[in-house]
Amino acid sequence: MKHFILFVFANFLFGTTIHIPTDFETIQAGIDTAETGDTVLVAPGTYVEDINFNGKNIVVASYFLTTQDTSYISQTVMDNTADYDTRYSVTFSSGETRNAVFTGFTLDSCWRFGNWEGDCDNKGIRIFNSSPTVHHLIVLHQVASCPMDGGGIHISGGQPHISHCLIIDNGVRSWFSHASAGIAIMGNAQVHISDCIIQNNMTEESTTNSYLVAGILIETTDNPLATVFLENVSIVNNQLSSGWGTAGGILAKGQYLFLSLNNVTIAENSTPGLYFEGDSLIVRNSIIYENSGVDFFVENDPYLDIAFSNVGNTTAEFSGVGNINADPLFCDGENGDFSLDIISPCVGSGENGANMGSHDIGCQSTELGDLNMDGIINVLDVVKTVNIALGIIVPSEYQQWAADLNEDGEINVLDVVQVVNLSLIGL
Repeated sequence: MKHFILFVFANFLFGTTIHIPTDFETIQAGIDTAETGDTVLVAPGTYVEDINFNGKNIVVASYFLTTQDTSYISQTVMDNTADYDTRYSVTFSSGETRNAVFTGFTLDSCWRFGNWEGDCDNKGIRIFNSSPTVHHLIVLHQVASCPMDGGGIHISGGQPHISHCLIIDNGVRSWFSHASAGIAIMGNAQVHISDCIIQNNMTEESTTNSYLVAGILIETTDNPLATVFLENVSIVNNQLSSGWGTAGGILAKGQYLFLSLNNVTIAENSTPGLYFEGDSLIVRNSIIYENSGVDFFVENDPYLDIAFSNVGNTTAEFSGVGNINADPLFCDGENGDFSLDIISPCVGSGENGANMGSHDIGCQSTELGDLNMDGIINVLDVVKTVNIALGIIVPSEYQQWAADLNEDGEINVLDVVQVVNLSLIGL
């Protein structure tokens, strides 16, 4: 991440900076004037327009770029609600490279579940045979309503990098099929998505529910090669309204499709959470659990390499080291908090002692001193604390926390005395 930030600031420091709305009233006018390496810096406000990079490798950014203050993301809004004929708020379709950067905005539009405004057909970002860098965005209220489409982000070809984005409250209402409310990835593409949340996206009624997806659709046709890498991504609470659709979380389909999931959480989506009909799937340190019905559905006997992950109800047959099937103990998944309880079986159970899933520890349902997590502090906890203090046993991450009663970072006789006292109180 440090290298990425340095790159962005290098562009900002050495190119010309065009200020919106001081130099030009619209963002597109700034883009039209900019040359390679320039920065179009946009002040907070609402801009009713859509933009096209037109092949220019430039930076278009809010004040988040210069301050690293994330509040500027919600203060700098591109709203295409007024123009129902607009297809995409942001377009990369002329071979833009990694040096084309779009960051620090909220993209808002006209879709609301069950209550469209006019003939809303507006979408978020289109990437066609291009490889831009897109990061730190909020994309919401967009809608996919035609085949091979994505409401929040649509990718067809190229090698884009997408990170630190919130894709929420988008919809799909297709009179055809093969479309997604959140993100759609089509064709010969190599896509990296990291540190993103895809949440609360929904399907609406359609003339067909074939390959309609609420979260992420990855599909290749005519046998192109596609590789998609998801890392530290949360795909949660994406719903198929009234049963319209094929998958709530991810649907991946294609003969030469490779998908990699690392520290990904797929939970509380309509069934199935993950539908895989591709060539190869690699999963590490991930949670696929608590989706309604089937968590993980597999078709056509693909190559599966799944390890150090928590996988719930599945139609797949696979073997791999470190896998579990256990309640992940989210802090409050029903209300959107998918961080882990400190006693979660996913804590420290990933590869090399990492946590599983995209979230860190966020709550604790037990108290200091309860090393065996039975809700009671007694002689069993005293014995474990003594053994840890003497170095006889190596504590788990949870035990390290629970045995350090004075919270000084060390487990010693002082902690033993405290756990003995606590056990006597319970007698």
